[in-house]
Amino acid sequence: MVHVYRRLIIRVFISMMLLSSCSSFIPEAQKAEQTAPTPTPEETALKHYQEMLEQLQVDYVQLRDDVQQVDQQLAEQTARQMEQQQTLDDHRKQWETTFSLLEKAMEDQLQKLEKNVDSLKKELQEINSTMESSATRKQSAPVQPAPPSEGPAVVEYSLFPEKRKEMAVQNAQKQNAGNVSNGDLVKPMPPPPKKEVVDKTRPAEEIPPPVILAKPLNDSMSMAPESKQEPFEDPDLNEPESPRELKRVNGVKRLYNQGMASIIQRDYDKAIEVFQNFTSQFPDDLDSDNAWYWIGHAWFKLEKLEAAEKAFREILRQYEHRPTSQGYKTPDAIYMLGQIAEQQGKPEKARYYYKQLLERFPDSAAGNNAEKDLQRLERQ
Repeated sequence: MVHVYRRLIIRVFISMMLLSSCSSFIPEAQKAEQTAPTPTPEETALKHYQEMLEQLQVDYVQLRDDVQQVDQQLAEQTARQMEQQQTLDDHRKQWETTFSLLEKAMEDQLQKLEKNVDSLKKELQEINSTMESSATRKQSAPVQPAPPSEGPAVVEYSLFPEKRKEMAVQNAQKQNAGNVSNGDLVKPMPPPPKKEVVDKTRPAEEIPPPVILAKPLNDSMSMAPESKQEPFEDPDLNEPESPRELKRVNGVKRLYNQGMASIIQRDYDKAIEVFQNFTSQFPDDLDSDNAWYWIGHAWFKLEKLEAAEKAFREILRQYEHRPTSQGYKTPDAIYMLGQIAEQQGKPEKARYYYKQLLERFPDSAAGNNAEKDLQRLERQ
């Protein structure tokens, strides 16, 4: 519509120019009108052109006002669109920030739950080992004879040999009669020897207590010399030479959210499939390092330690090493390498990763977890 107004203005301007060129004939036409009462055809045409010029001037003023009004409306509409775009950008940034905070909170909560489950498993293992060791001690302990329920038997004694034989037979009969009444089967006592010597000064033999080892000897107590191991060093902890330049790709957040939904539902196979698709199609997106982290997390939950370690190393090899507060997963990747080393039975390697994490990112949440795990390993 603005173009139509402009064309009309140009036509009005051209008409005004034509009429201005004919205005020189006006004085002569007025003289002729005074002398001659009837107008000539030229005077009639001139008067007609004057009327057209006045109408065109009025139209020009009106069109100019309309054009100014349209320009003002267009400017207001443009300003309104810019304001709406700014509001949309602010909402998008706020949504991304909220989602990042929610993701971080959920990750911390999952780590706490995993820590609690691991501690409960260790406590259960300690209780089982304690019960097994106590049962082993009971089985290996010597069986002590039960003390007699009744007092010592009264044995009669005589200085005469013949009388002693009779008394011994009577004492044996009394003892057998008492055992039979209690329900015990006792073999009859053999007759005493002809020459019986009773040694009342000899004490009863004491059974020495068994020697029980509190802890079996391990390999570290053997006399063989220990071999010195070279200090471990991981080259992936160094900064990558050419890290990726991350940028936001429009329309890919929905795919990332699908993977996060699978993580929350513990459908780790589906999460791995979604996040691998994400990293292959959008390796330079702002969430690509997070996608690699959740791939490693899913593999770790599935107890595929080699695949999990490979995913965590992709974070260290492809992206800049920055703290979690700036949106990077470097501290979490180093911490998970220590966790994998513990699962593989390599405590020294795990200590190395925990110490490196505390030196590089001491204020991160992964650094706090690494400090606790390092103290636990030192106590073992």
